[in-house]
Amino acid sequence: MQSAYTGGIAASFSLIPHEQEYKLALHISSKSLEKNEAKMQDLMMQTVSESNFIEKERIKDLLNFISSANERSLIQNGHVLAMSNAGAQINNIASTSDIVSGLGFITNTGYLTKNIERNENLEKYIDILQSIKNKINLQPFHTFTATSLEMEKSQLIHQFETKESNSYLQNLLNIQEDKIGWITGAQVCYCAEAFPTVDMEHEDAPALTVLGAVLRNGYLHSAIREKGGAYGAGASQDSKNKIFKFFSYRDPRCSETFDEFAKSREWSLKNITAAQLDEGVLGVISGIDKPLSPYGEAMNDFLANIDNKDINMRLNFRSKIKECSLDDLVNVSRKYLFNESKQSIIAGENYIDEIKNLGFKIKNI
Repeated sequence: MQSAYTGGIAASFSLIPHEQEYKLALHISSKSLEKNEAKMQDLMMQTVSESNFIEKERIKDLLNFISSANERSLIQNGHVLAMSNAGAQINNIASTSDIVSGLGFITNTGYLTKNIERNENLEKYIDILQSIKNKINLQPFHTFTATSLEMEKSQLIHQFETKESNSYLQNLLNIQEDKIGWITGAQVCYCAEAFPTVDMEHEDAPALTVLGAVLRNGYLHSAIREKGGAYGAGASQDSKNKIFKFFSYRDPRCSETFDEFAKSREWSLKNITAAQLDEGVLGVISGIDKPLSPYGEAMNDFLANIDNKDINMRLNFRSKIKECSLDDLVNVSRKYLFNESKQSIIAGENYIDEIKNLGFKIKNI
């Protein structure tokens, strides 16, 4: 029925800010032709309310599918995963994100897949799935619709009953204690280093965002990609997780790359030019202003508002990006990027000795 009436139904869990805490929410989405919109909405609601976990072999198949997809993502998205794991050592928000969608998720899912054949493990897993399903409030508390129809002509239900029952605050997970070198089948490295910073509302967030673009284009690209032979390198401010991140992508070097990260920070204190500042500001602004489809624009706005980033906050942030000066970049670099950092590596077996010498704990993925 999903294939007959929709372009597919997707479901995922996400953390939503709630005052100083977080709620865990099920995010379910779909698309359809206008004539099928009522059937699509019915199927979405049935997916939430009527899912069952009685087909045990199907559950095993899905776990194997997810594990295989995870293994492929290690090569394609190794830099993202390494940055996520470096951040997991800094604060509880980033640590929770890593368990939900990073290396913690990949390793936990892989372990589960290998051990699910034992029937008692499968039964325990099904009990957990059922427990999670029982906690889901069947009345959505945020809804989004993109359509060319006027609301009065739409067959969708736009207003649902609002119920506060079954609304759970999510405890954040503990910070990862060890810095880990993750060993995989790749013949290259993905290096990451992270520093604690601030969220989007802080006055330093715009300058940190521009600094990431300047470090990437002004130093890291040349030193790590052009001279070092990596496929890519960069730096960025992650205001959602309150960290500043350095990375290299498909990198033949390991120790030397961390040295280049450090040299780029020293470089930022005295060598940034006005032209590099302008280029960084323009790059960030063009990323904010890049054209999207009407649906994309609306969805971005919807998700930003759920994250408590209303339009005024976003416009204020954009305005401050344009006002960044050279002194601002130097000040935030000195303030945040010369403190204790956390590191993570994903690499092949041929790098094990080097990674151990850097003080990493070795784990196989």
